[in-house]
Amino acid sequence: MRTAREFTLDLYRRPDKVKKTLDVMSKGITQGAIDSMLKAGPAPSGGMPGIMVSCERGGGTYYNLKIFEYFVWPYIKEEVEAWWNAGFVTTLHFDTDWSKNMPYLLQLPRKSCIVELDSITDMVNAKKILGDHLCLMGDVPASLLSLGNKEEVVANCEKLIDVCGKGGGFMLSSGCEVPPNAKFENVKAMVDTAKNHPAPA
Repeated sequence: MRTAREFTLDLYRRPDKVKKTLDVMSKGITQGAIDSMLKAGPAPSGGMPGIMVSCERGGGTYYNLKIFEYFVWPYIKEEVEAWWNAGFVTTLHFDTDWSKNMPYLLQLPRKSCIVELDSITDMVNAKKILGDHLCLMGDVPASLLSLGNKEEVVANCEKLIDVCGKGGGFMLSSGCEVPPNAKFENVKAMVDTAKNHPAPA
């Protein structure tokens, strides 16, 4: 309910109030998501029961690690662990640069999350850090799908599969979302490459 500027000032001027507010909000979000998932019922055949969280403002683009460790990380960890214990996989939708924050994710239960990145966080480096601990998702850039050509898309997708798919735990996808001005042939090239390019051992 606050602008990013005012909220950031709150972190420094009234951190205790922010922390108390986040404590209440996190508990409500955590239980609310579980209740909603249970009400929705089982996933369709072949589907996976999961909860998606968008966390773009928590990463290194916005805040330093001291702020992250106090105001962001405890809640990500608490929510993911609660959802995992309830039988749900969390998709962490991480826009902006999460490179500095990536090692923290190793504290989460193995296979509990899909980490969805856009084109700002280095996918190859994220794979080096996370290995097969969590699943990575991404990261065909919106700019490439809109402005590139089919050959460039295929080359990008093959590289991602070869590097990030090694050992498993990788889902080829657009970085964030497929933009509305993406070229059809580029989106098709991404999907076709995902289907046809052999997975690395």
